[in-house]
Amino acid sequence: MKFKAALRQWWYDPRIMWDPANFSNVERILLSADDLWTPDTVIREDAGQEYLSDFKVTPIRVYNTGLVYWSRLGELTVAASLDFTAYPYDSQRINVTIGSWLQTDDRVHYNLRNLTGGFIIQSPLNWYMASHEWDIKREKSKVEEITLVHSLGVNKYQKYSIFIQREGGTMLVGLIIPGILVGFLGSLYYLLPRGQEARINYLAMILFTEIMFLVMITQVVP
Repeated sequence: MKFKAALRQWWYDPRIMWDPANFSNVERILLSADDLWTPDTVIREDAGQEYLSDFKVTPIRVYNTGLVYWSRLGELTVAASLDFTAYPYDSQRINVTIGSWLQTDDRVHYNLRNLTGGFIIQSPLNWYMASHEWDIKREKSKVEEITLVHSLGVNKYQKYSIFIQREGGTMLVGLIIPGILVGFLGSLYYLLPRGQEARINYLAMILFTEIMFLVMITQVVP
């Protein structure tokens, strides 16, 4: 599954605090990601060539209080197990698990929309754009914290489980109605007078239309 996404993170870094009165009342600045410590955030289901490799490396906003804000835009490709048994009324669950690659929970702790220390990952449900084919089920979608215990310590991740439901009307509009129209146009061939050049041209057009319709089916039907 591929998403257009914005990965937004906040954290506090007490090493870069300053008094605005000593610096012409400047309360925030922009710095390169190479000039600051940044979290080693990963998405466990990321199916890209490298973790978050499709996100732009943008400048980081730093506030005098030590608050750091980093927003990155890009495409997110995640691996998901899909079930098409109930197609075209199927529902799917997409998991997006966010956390640190190396740092344990005692060093880096991820929080959801909480500025009391730690990181913030903007909920993808707040930025969902409506689709004509899929409808997100907010009552089933949830966020939970996952704890992994290993020899080096404890890692905690924020796991988003997003449920989407396919709109059954897409089957009617995208397949059934076009299929009926193609069949109706094909039957008109027999009403044309035999031996006419227009009949041959019409037949060629119908065959081309059917081929394009079959190609469309292979792209729509899973």
